Amino acid sequence: MPIGNRRADHPDYTDWLAEAPKFIDITMPDQFVLEVPTEQGGWIDHGLFRAADFDRLDDGAYVCAGHGGSPVFLRCLEQRGIEIDVLDGGNNLFTYRLVAYPSERYGPIEA
Repeated sequence: MPIGNRRADHPDYTDWLAEAPKFIDITMPDQFVLEVPTEQGGWIDHGLFRAADFDRLDDGAYVCAGHGGSPVFLRCLEQRGIEIDVLDGGNNLFTYRLVAYPSERYGPIEA
């Protein structure tokens, strides 16, 4: 069964949680752009987030549910600077980047 895909009312949830991997702490800028890799080998922005909008779950995963769409889960296995290696709900490994906002790459939004 995929990580994080058990309901709290499932009969063996407590046993599963005790055996489930614990995800590591993520050092997040106060405000950041979450970047995902492109098929061409570059990076594209997924969204602008605030670290304060993420909650920590029992397994150590981070979730941002108040971003106006599907929740964003960050189940981190490793962090290297701004890059994080995360698992999705199907245990597929992805690398994302947390780029501080504003920054050289992402300047402030002009009105």
